Amino acid sequence: MVQGFLRVARGTMPEQTRVAPATLAQAVRDLIAHRFQAAEVALQVEVAPEMPDVRVNALLVEHALVNLLVNACDASPRGGQVTLRLRHEHEDVVFEVLDEGEYARRTASASSSRSSRARRTAPASGSRSPTRSPA
Repeated sequence: MVQGFLRVARGTMPEQTRVAPATLAQAVRDLIAHRFQAAEVALQVEVAPEMPDVRVNALLVEHALVNLLVNACDASPRGGQVTLRLRHEHEDVVFEVLDEGEYARRTASASSSRSSRARRTAPASGSRSPTRSPA
């Protein structure tokens, strides 16, 4: 995985394959379920119907989602809930992480077409309005 990040940093894209977004969501859920149980935070996964496959490096996407979900879990109070929502928006599949903490919504999108992109949403000046920056 580190080699994949280094290739991206050097301008070389890691190998991408077509994968079902629900498969990525389930893999991530399996990886971090224990963390949510220990924190007493519920993890809800919502997958919209008829999601197209995305062309991504699955390990890099899983790593990014795990990081977002761990941050959301840490920011959520005991008894809270974190939601990983997958939805189709135009040509993109959007992976959205919602929590009950003080952080804003976090999203990453992957295009179902040949190219892919990601974005991160963060609070702008303390508001809940997202600002987008390319990943």
